[in-house]
Amino acid sequence: MQETDLQKRKELLKEYINRFPEAQVFVIGDLILDEYIWGDVSRISPEAPVPVVEIVRDEKRLGGAANVLHNIVSLKGQARLCGVIGDDDRGREVIENLSVLGLKTDGIFKDPMRCTSIKTRVLGHNQQMMRIDREKKKAVNDDITQKILSYLKDNLTGTDAVIIADYGKGVVTQSLMKGIKDLTADTDIIIGVDPKPLNFHCYHGIDVITPNHHEAEAFCRFEINDEESLVRAGRKM
Repeated sequence: MQETDLQKRKELLKEYINRFPEAQVFVIGDLILDEYIWGDVSRISPEAPVPVVEIVRDEKRLGGAANVLHNIVSLKGQARLCGVIGDDDRGREVIENLSVLGLKTDGIFKDPMRCTSIKTRVLGHNQQMMRIDREKKKAVNDDITQKILSYLKDNLTGTDAVIIADYGKGVVTQSLMKGIKDLTADTDIIIGVDPKPLNFHCYHGIDVITPNHHEAEAFCRFEINDEESLVRAGRKM
């Protein structure tokens, strides 16, 4: 790439960053509560060959689609969030954490048949030792999907982009993706997806997709180890 072209791209990127506070972004996806437990490890359990962690402190943070929203707001962008929680204490913690940040929670729907996803990470001496996931991955029912689409329809005015944060917990389904594409048809709204390989068949027709290396290989079913294979993977996706 010539130096002049590189400079032009740098200037364009700066322009986009400067315009970010004007962005109106709609985030839809799986809501997760991330829990971190820090502790000291000084001995091995006599019951099994595993370390004993003496808890020093713990912390819960917004995860999944809620973390995407948090990141956008941290960059001074404006965003709405739409997702699903269970009727449980973890779900109420998600709502409380969002409210503390001054963010709206009217797009979050309770499903009493589900539990709010929580990922607990246990760390000893700043090294992650294990992760415990408590969640349900079954697809949400049609009633919940229609509530999400109705909320999107009612709040679509002024939206620049819709981000689908798919963590494979059941919120993102084929019917949801079809409804989003129908609602944004004939508009300039950009649809971006942070994908899961099992749902790639749902993403046809979107504008941007951001798989990591593992997710891209899982979908394409071949290794991506050079520029040629990277281009081939992009074309397949």
